[in-house]
Amino acid sequence: MNLLFPKVPSGIPGLDKMIGGGFTKNSVIAVSGSTGSGRTTFATQFLVNGWRQNQEPGIFLSFNEPKYSIFANMSAYDWNLPDLERNKSVVFIEYPSSELSSFVEQEGSILELIDTLGVERVVFDSVTPLAMLADGDERVRSLQKLINVVRKWGVSALITADDVMPPDPDLPRTSVGIEAMTDGYIHLRWMREGNRRLRTLEVVKMRGSAHAHLIHLTTIDSQGYHLVDAEMPENDKKGQEGVSAISAPPALSKADAARTGTNSNSAAAKSLGAPKVTGMKIGAMPTMPKPISQAPPSGTPGIIPKMADSTKAALRMPGAPLIRQAPDDAGRPAANIGARIRPEPGPKSTTPVPKPPARKAPPKEPQA
Repeated sequence: MNLLFPKVPSGIPGLDKMIGGGFTKNSVIAVSGSTGSGRTTFATQFLVNGWRQNQEPGIFLSFNEPKYSIFANMSAYDWNLPDLERNKSVVFIEYPSSELSSFVEQEGSILELIDTLGVERVVFDSVTPLAMLADGDERVRSLQKLINVVRKWGVSALITADDVMPPDPDLPRTSVGIEAMTDGYIHLRWMREGNRRLRTLEVVKMRGSAHAHLIHLTTIDSQGYHLVDAEMPENDKKGQEGVSAISAPPALSKADAARTGTNSNSAAAKSLGAPKVTGMKIGAMPTMPKPISQAPPSGTPGIIPKMADSTKAALRMPGAPLIRQAPDDAGRPAANIGARIRPEPGPKSTTPVPKPPARKAPPKEPQA
């Protein structure tokens, strides 16, 4: 445990393993994502579990929607926000658009509330309307002033913001550029894969903490937002950059490994287009299956399907080598998955091909 820079739990199951044990105490973290990515759920859960798990009171400052709307939208979770507010465990404060311009000047009243309740956590949802009151350099100065005010409060803070439009999969950014001023930046996505949508999380930066350099599959249920099978890979623990990978099922049995030619210590990755998604798992790329002498029975694990190009582009995964299919019944190796398959020529016929009859010359016309 670092006594100089203690950690506070994020309240998001699985996330703390990715960021070295939690957020640094009294840090300011930016969280961005498109509509439907789970930003408000993520931020509210940071406060709810901060109280439930650590008895840390919190304040939710809303610049987007009124309090009753937040309570209604969050009623699907097992949180009971009205009770938390009645007990002063989590206090919700809404700022109408007419008061946004004077918010920073009114910060004294919030600081008084922080001191009175012993508040440890604060959420701003969302800072985008506040930032849109200014342009260019003036916007940068106003956001920097807001960050400085929050740091004086001595609390751990989450600030949500919209994504830049159109989103850039290579370089996630907020629409207002606040991620450059905060201690950490977490990017949430609500991406399409085939006929379904998937939620993902990426820790873009986290100052003072070793963190996983991965895009991780997430899910939302009655308990809120959480990561699927999260862990810190060994190469990221050493400060090296990790690689995104599809999560793997449990290791194959020895019998399955012998039948498919796959190393039993390596699990076969599943396609994101499969009916059931087990999630993104942190770690190295899965071991490719070895060439096998005969095709495995239908449904046997061990063959890794080719990922859709759209998913590779969206998740920025390095291109894996093409995977060989099983030989066919005649023992011929099949073409690479995704490669253009040319039909092999059949056996040459020994029957002579008949020549077409010679064309007769037209009769000459009699001369006069």
